[in-house]
Amino acid sequence: MYFIRQLTDLGSGARHGALAGWSPSARMGEVAKATTREEAADAARYFGRMRAKRRYTVVERDKIPGVYEAGGLYAAKPGADSEPLDGRLMEMSNDIERHELHDPGETFTTFVPLGSIERGRRIAAAAPAKSVTRCATCHGMDLRGIALVPPIAGRSPAYLLRQLIGFKSGARATATSAPMQLVASKLELGDMIAVAAYAGSRRP
Repeated sequence: MYFIRQLTDLGSGARHGALAGWSPSARMGEVAKATTREEAADAARYFGRMRAKRRYTVVERDKIPGVYEAGGLYAAKPGADSEPLDGRLMEMSNDIERHELHDPGETFTTFVPLGSIERGRRIAAAAPAKSVTRCATCHGMDLRGIALVPPIAGRSPAYLLRQLIGFKSGARATATSAPMQLVASKLELGDMIAVAAYAGSRRP
């Protein structure tokens, strides 16, 4: 049901990217518009049978390898000096050739500021149960989802960060987004990076 609801929202324009005109979000909207109910149900069953694999390694650093943009993500630049992470979350392919080949076994490294994972744990799991920022209340203590609330453990930290920004900015503003909009409204960018780092570091 969650999968189908997201396709519906993407197709109607109720869900869109936090950055206007960002091509991956725009393309997904076009795909969703062209998808029939039967196709959506078939896709939901297909993806629902898949077992999640750990593809993201979260690493805390104050400096990262020099990078370049490649096909919508980052890759290490051969021979480049390191650069300060400077409060960012930086996700890069471990093998850009595998990315270009759409290899389903491709893996990624996500660099986050020092202390991010523990900071994220305090927000996501250790905050008081009634705290509006406590991810575990809805996503479960293991962050693997409860009922129609999706799993976030082991997901791409960059993706999770984009969604949090989308909730905070209002880009994701459907009726079912209201709880997450409230959560995101309480978080600063550093908090969102930390939560994304913690969730991404968990076993899916």
